[in-house]
Amino acid sequence: MQGGRRRLAACAAAACLAAAGCGGDDGAERDRAYIEQVNVAVERFAREAAELPSGFEAETLRTYSAALDRTAQRLRDIEPPPSVRALHEQLAEDVAVYADAIEEAARAPLSRDAETVVAAQQDVLRATETANAEVNRTLQAIGRTLDAESG
Repeated sequence: MQGGRRRLAACAAAACLAAAGCGGDDGAERDRAYIEQVNVAVERFAREAAELPSGFEAETLRTYSAALDRTAQRLRDIEPPPSVRALHEQLAEDVAVYADAIEEAARAPLSRDAETVVAAQQDVLRATETANAEVNRTLQAIGRTLDAESG
């Protein structure tokens, strides 16, 4: 679980930082401010996630899901440049969907059925892989769009 948290945060931060190579006009200043706000939200999530214990305990999963929900809300509170508004909304939705998957998995540890717990653990791993891919894809699309505008 902890590796998944770190991967999501690292992938998101790396992709977002890659988007920071904007040119030098007012639009670029707006873009840099936007990128900085997204980076702050991602970095805050990374700090919160790093403080959680690793493992598959229901409380840990719920706390992680709550951190993801807060991150999704922080992202929704950011005003993106018009050219990436839909992508930015997708980014927040990617994070929210991941939070929902983790919250769903948090119910399984209460089960006494080992198969149910193992299946939930596998669901968490798949959700983490999917979230990593989706967040990266969305952040890269944001970066390409902003770079194309400034280029």
